[in-house]
Amino acid sequence: MWENTKIVFIHNGNSWYLPYALNQARSANGNSDVVLIGNCDAHAKVQLVPLESLRDRRSDAFRSHYQHRSPNGEEFELFCG
Repeated sequence: MWENTKIVFIHNGNSWYLPYALNQARSANGNSDVVLIGNCDAHAKVQLVPLESLRDRRSDAFRSHYQHRSPNGEEFELFCG
């Protein structure tokens, strides 16, 4: 049942812990598919889907209408949106 399961990470930026998390996920998943949707160089044997490849006109329209009202950073909130 679990042999075709993929573990997916969505991550923005380079963090010191990311390669460790990805390698741990690969180990826990029998070195199966681990996918990183992000914009960083993870230095791990994973499938990388660049964040830029997921952008389209709707995300640009959202960004143009967004009004920042969160205590979190604006870029963080746009990444989550």
